[in-house]
Amino acid sequence: MATLDTLLASLAKDRPTGALRVGRAGTVFLDEGRITYMECAQTPGVERLLTARGRMPEAALRRVQADGGCERLLAEGAVTLGELQFCVLGAVLDAAFFLLPATGTRPKFRPGERHWLGGRWYFEVSGLVRECARRRAQLARIWPSADVDTAPVRPASRLPGQGVTLTAVQWEIITRADEEATPLDLARLLGRSGYSVLLAVRRLAASGLLTPTAPDPPTDPARSTDPPVPETARPESATSEAGGGRGTALPKRARGGGRRARHSPQTPDPADAPPLLHDTTDADDMAGAAGAAGVADTEGPARSFGPAVTADPRDLALLMRLKKALEELA
Repeated sequence: MATLDTLLASLAKDRPTGALRVGRAGTVFLDEGRITYMECAQTPGVERLLTARGRMPEAALRRVQADGGCERLLAEGAVTLGELQFCVLGAVLDAAFFLLPATGTRPKFRPGERHWLGGRWYFEVSGLVRECARRRAQLARIWPSADVDTAPVRPASRLPGQGVTLTAVQWEIITRADEEATPLDLARLLGRSGYSVLLAVRRLAASGLLTPTAPDPPTDPARSTDPPVPETARPESATSEAGGGRGTALPKRARGGGRRARHSPQTPDPADAPPLLHDTTDADDMAGAAGAAGVADTEGPARSFGPAVTADPRDLALLMRLKKALEELA
């Protein structure tokens, strides 16, 4: 069975408008063959990103969804056009990360069905695929095993050194972790994009701040000590470069010059610094971003936040660079 990205590329030629439901995994909304929004059952949608962070009450958002949609949301001024665009971009990239590789489910197309946000933004399939590949490579550079992406987050009982520095999102993860919630559970709880939480969790793992989760559930509830940290639970230099432990093989781009975890006990890599917003020469990192989304706007530039919303791919590249920088600093 063809992957979802292959099916979407085929649909783009026929220019249909409607919703492509991928079983219970999620939905892709299309306008004349172009992706306007994607939602995934595993990741926070734009609604959760707006309400969980206090941008607007849930009752107010439901009222807007039922009457007026995107136009009313912007007219009431609860969020600016740029803020909404940023939330949509994060939600769509999150959903694409998990939906595009999906196989085994025959999607069903419902003509004419639209998302409440309408068709203000659109995303190219090829650009989404490239951005997803870039994200997977970045995650593998930080910590080579995907086990921590789906296992309950369990903070280590002891620090690997005398002190530790945490980012805001890492602190939220540590303080909300109940040893049962997975990273994506925490993303929905915190109102953060799933990818930003996956990044933070992998960096915590690379720093030795998480307790590895056994493959089978614990059988002794009275156990009071944490299991010893195995050799594979070392900072990324011990595994991602040599392919040790259960880590996946890294792409060529991920070897040697990869970005290291911010909290690795080794000397920080200068490449880990957030990119400058005015620098648009990083062709490798921005390969997926420049073509990941096209934008249609009928009301002109954003009113107070973010770049103007136009069809120029450089604007989307700038927004992607801003998003990456904020994910690093969050």
